[in-house]
Amino acid sequence: SSVSRCTNIERKALNLLQGGCQMPFGMHCTQDDNGNYHAWAALAENWDSPLVRVNMSSSTSAGLAERVVEALHNKLNELKRQSVKVAA
Repeated sequence: SSVSRCTNIERKALNLLQGGCQMPFGMHCTQDDNGNYHAWAALAENWDSPLVRVNMSSSTSAGLAERVVEALHNKLNELKRQSVKVAA
């Protein structure tokens, strides 16, 4: 079913992040009437750190979790670089 496919994408992203219930991560995935997948995710390094957010769509579920995690990591790295520039 659509719900189980979306839930599997969400769980795969959490597993790729090696996270659990204590990780400041959230993701929601849906499948529209045309079969396209839409994912929204947010991640922070710590509970008191700023969130980074991504959203993306795909015509297939293949690789979607991996792309979401990669985009989150890229945004976190960019946030760190900006923080270093501000502190300098």
